[in-house]
Amino acid sequence: MVRATFDALKEQSSPRTVASKRGLKVQDVVGRRTDGASEAGVIDA
Repeated sequence: MVRATFDALKEQSSPRTVASKRGLKVQDVVGRRTDGASEAGVIDA
């Protein structure tokens, strides 16, 4: 199980790579908002 976990982690792509392939900005892939609001619409303190 440990070996399978590490193999899966090695296969993950970085947000920068995924964004480049999709023609998006890294922020769009990661899902972070730049307007100060969280995904639920609550302003982060």
